[in-house]
Amino acid sequence: MEKKRKGKSEERVGYILVFPAMTLIVLFFAVPFLDNLAASFTGEHTGTFAGLENYGKVLNEPAFFTAVKNTAVWTVSVTAAQFLIGFALALLCSRKIAGISLLRPVFLFPWAIPGVVAALAWKWIYNTDFGILNLILHDLGLIRENISWLTVPGTAMLAAIIMSAWKGSPFYFMMLFAGLTGVPADLYEAAAIDGANGVQRFFFITLPQLAPVITMSLTLGTIWTLNAYENIFALTGGGPSRQTETLPLYIYSTAFTYFRMHDAVVPSIILFMCVTGLAGLYLVVQKKGGQQA
Repeated sequence: MEKKRKGKSEERVGYILVFPAMTLIVLFFAVPFLDNLAASFTGEHTGTFAGLENYGKVLNEPAFFTAVKNTAVWTVSVTAAQFLIGFALALLCSRKIAGISLLRPVFLFPWAIPGVVAALAWKWIYNTDFGILNLILHDLGLIRENISWLTVPGTAMLAAIIMSAWKGSPFYFMMLFAGLTGVPADLYEAAAIDGANGVQRFFFITLPQLAPVITMSLTLGTIWTLNAYENIFALTGGGPSRQTETLPLYIYSTAFTYFRMHDAVVPSIILFMCVTGLAGLYLVVQKKGGQQA
């Protein structure tokens, strides 16, 4: 009985401590969202209920579907590249190699740089006339004429993906390296005694042990990439010809470049639902994993 009362008392204290933060979330997040949600179903000038008229208007815009396609390409490509690079670096740093510990801060360097600063640095690297990338490719004999990386539709998205992969891979490196350090060495020793090779140990020990970390990091990384704005805005501005304009950039340009504030509400609601869906999927996967464990 005493333990039960103590538990309720601690629960009450927890609610009291969380209350200020929850109040701020309601005031600065829930209220604006509900206001935008209501606005998405009302006419811009009349203020009366318009049903799905605003949604139909957005869905009839070719620029919206271009932004959706760009967002899908951007999110999948960047997330996959960041994860693979981060995983490779984590595996490298987990090995007993002389001096490898000195490289860990170097691998974290891109993550420490502000997004806009990183984008402007890469904009200089990609510069058509004096960018270091064209200079290197010239010296290697791979190109004869300078490539306009950021002004040609065929290369602009690729350039943005490479920049973002470099910038965000340290996040996966930190998460996965921390996960690798927590894998019991006894499992590898037992597998080696049973005759398992390196590939088998990787697929049957490393990956299963890292599954919760991989799921969490991929979910967070995908949400951040889906919402990414400042990096690609500073690098390409959504150009050329909207070939790198993702949904966040589309929402921004609709609201603040073309001053169509009401038209920007619907795509922002759609983006929010995508993010919410990813978060919900993660919670479902995490719950099932916990039940199986």
